[in-house]
Amino acid sequence: MKIKQQGFTLIELMIVIVTIALLATIAYPSYAKYIRQTRLAAVRSELLQNARTLERYYTQKRTFKDFSNDSLVQNEYFDISLTRNDAAGFELKAEPNADKNPDENCIIHLSDSGIVWATNKDGTTDDCPGYEKLTDPAQP
Repeated sequence: MKIKQQGFTLIELMIVIVTIALLATIAYPSYAKYIRQTRLAAVRSELLQNARTLERYYTQKRTFKDFSNDSLVQNEYFDISLTRNDAAGFELKAEPNADKNPDENCIIHLSDSGIVWATNKDGTTDDCPGYEKLTDPAQP
């Protein structure tokens, strides 16, 4: 009596493993790009929310000067701070959180005039999807 063996050969298993590895190699960069775009869109939303809070504060106090950084809504992947708040205006800045977002280079800015732009950590413009690239970041 002849016994028929069942199962997969080593070659068949290797073909399946190589196919899965190839698909993962193609899919992961797209996934990482999607995650980055989502984080950048979320920080824009929080910057705009903070701008609305600052505008309400200005309506009540007629100045931005005494507004506290502690009152800002924060983002999990970016640290949001008030870099300029004087009697006439404000500027918000969102820097990547070193612990939770170490690979991000974009620093997102929002001025009191509603202009949102991005720079990288050296102050030059960077590839930040969805953000303006100003030729002179110091002049929003």
